[in-house]
Amino acid sequence: GPGASQALPAESSREQVRLILLITQLHDGPLHRLDAGLLKQPVEVVIDTRGVPHIYAQSDADGVRALAYLTARDRLFQLDFVPRVAAGNLSAALGASALDSDRYLRGTGMHLGARRTLERIYAEDGIEKDLLTWYTQGVNAYQDALDPKHLPVEFKLMGYTPKRFEPIDVALTLQYMAFDLSYDDDEPGFNDLRAALG
Repeated sequence: GPGASQALPAESSREQVRLILLITQLHDGPLHRLDAGLLKQPVEVVIDTRGVPHIYAQSDADGVRALAYLTARDRLFQLDFVPRVAAGNLSAALGASALDSDRYLRGTGMHLGARRTLERIYAEDGIEKDLLTWYTQGVNAYQDALDPKHLPVEFKLMGYTPKRFEPIDVALTLQYMAFDLSYDDDEPGFNDLRAALG
């Protein structure tokens, strides 16, 4: 009945993620392939009956790369747009109409906070740096495999294409999440921003 737990698909219907063949299509897009050098060992992704991918990798590196690839497949617009918001860099994509928003957003200090976070991560040269590297590789592998005619509709509506994903984009996204959760959205500054963004 409704709400009942559903089992994963049978072994024969699982989508296999391999060194060459990575993801089969979910939407109307073509079959996607990861660069053969990106994954070190085969990774399996089982997409359950709810459309949720379950990643089975033999290493953290390959698991994070596959996660990033899948995230880009489902959320490429957000991966590009949210860091632009946090950096106060909407006008680079949307033109002069976004300049007032950019000025406001730059005044929040999110870009400075993201840069400092990234500087700390690179100075420590530990697992966080590795995670950022692997995640960036996975997102960009998806972008490299994507035919521009299959870009998410948001890019077509707004008239721009995504830039290459960089480690700073992860830090900017985290800054934006903290900012978004810290301030009430009915403050006057947010009303002006909402009006400027439409």
